[in-house]
Amino acid sequence: MPEILTLAVIKNEFTPQGWSVESIENTKLDLKENEVIQKYIVQQLSSSKAIIRDIASFMIIEFRIQRAKQKLIERILSPDTENYNGTMTYALSHLSCKNELVKVFRILTTQSFESKMNAYAILSEQEFEFTEDDLDQMKALWETFISRPEQYFAIDEGTVEMVRDVYEGFVFYEKN
Repeated sequence: MPEILTLAVIKNEFTPQGWSVESIENTKLDLKENEVIQKYIVQQLSSSKAIIRDIASFMIIEFRIQRAKQKLIERILSPDTENYNGTMTYALSHLSCKNELVKVFRILTTQSFESKMNAYAILSEQEFEFTEDDLDQMKALWETFISRPEQYFAIDEGTVEMVRDVYEGFVFYEKN
């Protein structure tokens, strides 16, 4: 039978010493405190400490906290998490991003390689709802990216091709 996690237990987990992925496997959130626990976990994404954001990200994955999506995107794109956001992007890949095409494409075009790989997985594996305006925004992001790919962590031609593949795929989809 899975262990029931209360807010007190969750708060204990948010220390590098108290944390391990195994400590939350096969657990469930206390139903009476579910809402408050989820809010607390999402709030931890605002931490200046990468380890705290990573713990929150793994909890978001384990407990499928869909409400974390916007906060994850906000923190991934924040300048203060640059090069320290791969785990958050991995967590995002476990949530539905169907209305977040442009934001996920922005992650693909502007973030570090690890985040690019997770964004590419999202863009390749999930289905999206999008508008003509979304495609226009993607075009602007693509043009900025391709003008100076090295500025956007595109360290090799494979990275550029990955971004091109996504961009052209959506443009082709729109034309047909």
